[in-house]
Amino acid sequence: MARGPVFGYDIELEKNSAVTAEINWGSDPGWMDTYASEIGLADLVRLVPKGPGSQLSEQYITLTGAQDPIIFSRVYGASVTGSGKQVRLYALGIEGQTPMWIHPDGSTEVADEPSFI
Repeated sequence: MARGPVFGYDIELEKNSAVTAEINWGSDPGWMDTYASEIGLADLVRLVPKGPGSQLSEQYITLTGAQDPIIFSRVYGASVTGSGKQVRLYALGIEGQTPMWIHPDGSTEVADEPSFI
């Protein structure tokens, strides 16, 4: 059975340009606890698109000093999106700053909450 494009990301944590952790997001329950020390030491957090045919582009944030990353996804229901479908959006940012939202079509926006245009 043929599958369509995969929408999703894996996570890479880096320190001094070396990958310190590769996280299979969605298949690694409790990954934030498992990789807490690597997250605390990371100076770069990279979201890497899963699978071939992804519309997503690689996204990353650079951390300096004691900054904590924001890395999460949120599913919005049909009544919120107005499209009749559920959608998953990904958020990446730095604690205390406005996050970047990544939409299923690969577009991004910086906002406290995503828009559904």
